[in-house]
Amino acid sequence: MIMKLKDTFITHMSNGEQILVDISGQFSGLIRNNGSAAYIVDCLKSETTVEEIVNKMNEEYDASKEVLEKAVNDVIAKLKSAGAIDE
Repeated sequence: MIMKLKDTFITHMSNGEQILVDISGQFSGLIRNNGSAAYIVDCLKSETTVEEIVNKMNEEYDASKEVLEKAVNDVIAKLKSAGAIDE
């Protein structure tokens, strides 16, 4: 399934941590991301799939594809609950 981060969500780096904010005001709050979650969010700035993100992460991180896929799905689930993903 192709998905993308909604254009109303912007990212900002602060002290090595990525902060994700909804500028539309529909989600009141912010999402703090560690390095791997930030990598996933950055991949979602253009249309992509879970498989494409996992393959990109596999080139960057020393972890099995199963572990990476779980991490990607966990981050995407959190982003979906905040209304941050277009599918």
